[in-house]
Amino acid sequence: MSPPSPHKRKKRKLPSPPVSAGEDAGQAEQAKAGWRKTLWAAHSTTDAVEEGRGEESVRRADLRGAKACLHSVFSLQPGSKSPWPVSKQSVISGACALAMEQHRAALCARLRKLLAKSCAQLGIQTVPLLAFERWRFSCKWSEDMQSCSTGRKGGEAGSGSGCGAGAGAGAGAGGGPPGVEAGVTGKKQKSKGKKQVLFDTLLPVSSSHCDDQQLCADLERAGVSAEAARQVAASLATASTAGVKELQELAHQLKSGKEAKGVEVELVQHAHSVSLQCGGVVVKLTHEAWEKLQALHSHFSPAAAGKSKEAGQPQAELKLRSEMEQRTFALLLRYKTMQGAGFQAAAGPAVFELLRKRLDVEFEAFASPLNCYFGNYCSAFPDVDGPFGSRGSFFGFSPSKGSFQANPPFVHCIIDGMADHILSLLKSAEAGGRSLSFAVFLPGWEESAGWNLLKASPFNKRMVLVAAKDHGFCDGSSHQSQDPFRRSPYDTGVFFMQSDKATRRWPVTDELEEELRSAMAECMPSAAAEERQNKGRKKNRKVAGGAA
Repeated sequence: MSPPSPHKRKKRKLPSPPVSAGEDAGQAEQAKAGWRKTLWAAHSTTDAVEEGRGEESVRRADLRGAKACLHSVFSLQPGSKSPWPVSKQSVISGACALAMEQHRAALCARLRKLLAKSCAQLGIQTVPLLAFERWRFSCKWSEDMQSCSTGRKGGEAGSGSGCGAGAGAGAGAGGGPPGVEAGVTGKKQKSKGKKQVLFDTLLPVSSSHCDDQQLCADLERAGVSAEAARQVAASLATASTAGVKELQELAHQLKSGKEAKGVEVELVQHAHSVSLQCGGVVVKLTHEAWEKLQALHSHFSPAAAGKSKEAGQPQAELKLRSEMEQRTFALLLRYKTMQGAGFQAAAGPAVFELLRKRLDVEFEAFASPLNCYFGNYCSAFPDVDGPFGSRGSFFGFSPSKGSFQANPPFVHCIIDGMADHILSLLKSAEAGGRSLSFAVFLPGWEESAGWNLLKASPFNKRMVLVAAKDHGFCDGSSHQSQDPFRRSPYDTGVFFMQSDKATRRWPVTDELEEELRSAMAECMPSAAAEERQNKGRKKNRKVAGGAA
């Protein structure tokens, strides 16, 4: 099935500036944390009636303390309704993955500094909240959609999957083969008579289809003129393209036999955490998260799959251990480089258990090795996620039946594309008389095309709107934090999208809605945890010195 094509729908209109300045539902909290106010709200939000479940959950959380979040995987078996993880041929060695990721992280830091400098020159002391992250999402989405419409094929010059859709959009958006790293797997970097294509799994390439609308809107909300905003976006895209060229050259060198240097990882066990150190960079995670990644890697990694043949051989075991540590470091560095932990937030364990019990859900459409609850999931970056079980892009995944959970990154282009894809799948399932069901979690953004598509669809069997103050999510940084949950800044709409046969098999009843509201309330952070989180945001913003 072809992924959603952006040219089939008119461009989304961003909210217009009101007569007077205003704040959206999240800006009051951002102001407390030291964020710069903007000239108008970013979203037209829903206003659900608060039931008081959230505050009651906070009181219970204060009594029980923090608890584990998503660090134990319910099931590692792929099951009949899900494809197997990314193949061995599409995954590069741990040493090469780490070398590439170190260089990519440095390039991304360089781009953030460029944006911060450009903003400072325009009189903005701090970059608008998550502006860099949204720019990357939007540009990568446009790039991936363009590759689909032009029929670019995977395997060409690190082109990625083309119609994997959302291959580099990130944060659970999609993912194809590993982009630039394709050159390290032994495939040809150039085909005779074909032009080499620039592509990276994380960083966008400047071109006529690079979508800078989101960054321009963020800068204009901060008081920058439209022309100045376009110039900033253009300079950022140009610098990103130069960085992708550097990555492609490094990939070619590694493929040609250049030794990956500085990729020795040191593992240190602490009382309450585990740290991995390499090249002066330290990444940390909890013991529970470390054990979860070990289990995923042991089950899904191509290298680990053949370990039984060499079981008991010290040298082989040492090599396998080193490979696992290198891949884990590359994985953690990728998500650390991305920042924007809010884009990685997930439903809590109580919610997943309810969906599994009542709707037979055992597959997540948007997740990562760090926040998945089930061992079956699609994710943003198969190049680093694949050895930990990623099934690749949700937009390249076309189930004909089954029950799934979808909680995409809260970015308009991803939400809109997901809505198109789900509705297309449901239409096919309905025509074939099959049971197909999706429980979709979206922020209450009424200007969202995806929100409105799902809401108006005949496949929408029920939509449950939960007030922001009545629920929370598992924090995107819970794998390294003592506080697993975060308060939701917006209302959340849970859409139960089902074919008619699925409705009879998995009915969404009043009792299920009541249980869902209670389960979502269990993900509220304690008062002490929320205070620590706010202090951490202020500290990070001060250290960043204005970087997004």
